[in-house]
Amino acid sequence: MQKVDVVIPMYHSNDRMLHMLELLISQSLCPNKVILMNTDESFYKADVGFQKVVEKYNSDGKMKIEVYHV
Repeated sequence: MQKVDVVIPMYHSNDRMLHMLELLISQSLCPNKVILMNTDESFYKADVGFQKVVEKYNSDGKMKIEVYHV
């Protein structure tokens, strides 16, 4: 079985980012891992709703999401 990882640069988490994650998980070949390269940690920490979505994806086992702050 093929495995695909996706790397996404991001500045702010928003509804478009959530929609993109939903689209990724609905693909016929769902990514094994999504790596979010966040350029501003303060915005990420302030967005508790987005953090909960990341935790949800990680807990359901369909797709792992890792967030790195650069």
